[in-house]
Amino acid sequence: MIEAAKRYHPDFTLEYHTINDPFVGFIEGREWARKIARSEEQRTESAEYIVNLAGGTTALQDAVQCIARALGAKEVAVIDRRRPDEQRQNPFVVGELIEVPPLD
Repeated sequence: MIEAAKRYHPDFTLEYHTINDPFVGFIEGREWARKIARSEEQRTESAEYIVNLAGGTTALQDAVQCIARALGAKEVAVIDRRRPDEQRQNPFVVGELIEVPPLD
C-alpha cells in the first residue's frame, strides 16, 4: 500500500505510533492525536493529510479518527470485499479505496 501511495505522492511520508493496549487504549490514542496535531502545526499549509479509517480495533479506529479530525485530514477507507478466509490466505491484495465525505 505504501509503495502504491508513493507512485501518486512521491513525497509521501509515513509515521508509526504505538498504543500500549490497542483494545482499550482510548485515552492514550486521544493523547497521541493531540500530540500529533500539535506537532503538525509547524508543517506548511500545503501539506495534505489522508487517513485510513478502516481496520484495527475500535480503540485504534477512534484514535485515527481523532487524528484525522484534528488535522482536517481527508478520510478514506481501504476495504477488501473478499471472504475472511480468502483474506487470511492471501492478505496482500490491493483493496478498494472509498472516500468518506466530511460531516459538514
